[in-house]
Amino acid sequence: MLLFILYIVLSVYNRFSHDDLQYLKSVQLNGIIDSTLLNYSNWNTRWAAVLLANTFFSFISTGTLLWIFHLTTLAVLLVSVVALFSSVNKTFMLRIKSNQQRLFSLLFVFLLWFNTFSIGDVWFWLNASCMYLWNVSAFFLAIAFILSQNKTGIKSLLISLSGIYIGGSSEPFVIFTIAISAMFYVILRKHNIPFSGILFFVFALSVLAGFAVSFFGQGNSIRQQALPDTSFVERNFIFIKAVVKLWALYMPQKIVGSLLIAFPFAVAGAACKSKAGPSHVRTLLVTIAGMLLFFSSLMLYSIVIIMSEAGPERAWTSISVLLSMCMAYLFFETGRAGVFSANGLSKFYASCIILLSAILLLVVLNQITVLKTYAAAYDMRMLVLKNIASKKIHTTVYLPKLPSSGLLRSAEITIDSSYFTNQQLKYFYDLPADVAIRP
Repeated sequence: MLLFILYIVLSVYNRFSHDDLQYLKSVQLNGIIDSTLLNYSNWNTRWAAVLLANTFFSFISTGTLLWIFHLTTLAVLLVSVVALFSSVNKTFMLRIKSNQQRLFSLLFVFLLWFNTFSIGDVWFWLNASCMYLWNVSAFFLAIAFILSQNKTGIKSLLISLSGIYIGGSSEPFVIFTIAISAMFYVILRKHNIPFSGILFFVFALSVLAGFAVSFFGQGNSIRQQALPDTSFVERNFIFIKAVVKLWALYMPQKIVGSLLIAFPFAVAGAACKSKAGPSHVRTLLVTIAGMLLFFSSLMLYSIVIIMSEAGPERAWTSISVLLSMCMAYLFFETGRAGVFSANGLSKFYASCIILLSAILLLVVLNQITVLKTYAAAYDMRMLVLKNIASKKIHTTVYLPKLPSSGLLRSAEITIDSSYFTNQQLKYFYDLPADVAIRP
């Protein structure tokens, strides 16, 4: 409940920032389809994500209504996780009750939220959410339907649409999807677990089809020209630095909290006890650590090859998904193996819930205070800019700095009036003068 309250608080106080303003203006001038085609031809070929974002921009014309998008995003993600857990439960005959599946689905979403390296960008920046979070939902839905024993035309269509969306929304996530899907395919075949190989094939083809449309777009070549021009050796050096940065700086910030949030999955595992003992968990721990290292390195290398740099943290969302899946599975298997006594498990579970609730309560109270100030200052800035636009002022307009945006992405611009974020703000309000932050 506290997590939902925190999400509501962040959603209500969120405002449009940077690229959102440019996309919104483009939709207002050109409509959904033409705006998508303009982006596809001139800069952003992630056509599926842009199309979805433009659809929302068509009826969310003010930042105070962004909560509609955020609640929709959360609902779709929850539905996809519930569907995945339900399919896994049936496929592996785990006998976890429906109400427990919903509870652990919510817990997994919390785990993913915490493990996201850039929460403000991935969860609360509209255009980036369409590129990096909605494809997570599409991936979970596709795997859920593939594991389902009931093959219907609607499920096949949804699998195809999910694959196409992933392919047309984020290049790094395409690599993740193909790699993880291939691993799942091998595991399911090895253990003779029933699933539809045809649907797996349909999903893979759909991902590649969506990606092909994105890859061959004219805007892709234009965008590549703006990326750093690096040699093969330089890219490998960037990759090594990115791996060190991930494991030395980012992972330590996530591991402890991730372990705490993931521990309740041991309770679900305890209800599905197996004959495996503690030695199985030790082997599994080594295996999961190796998987994390291998697949996170693969994700980073693909990002460096595509972007000639390590990219912003939002591009690492696939690593966040992988980390969350590994943590949840590790503790589930720990519970199944009976590593914890029933009494110890229940006590530690209660302690985790109490501690997490206390931390969330403090975060909620802090964010309400911080974000009320931020949203008020943002709204005042927009009123000032509207007034300036109506007066046709032609000298550079200097604005005071915005206060902290807390967990949200800040809509702040820079002291350089020619910087692209400043120009996006100018473009949105049709300002005759440049804007900049007061030095």
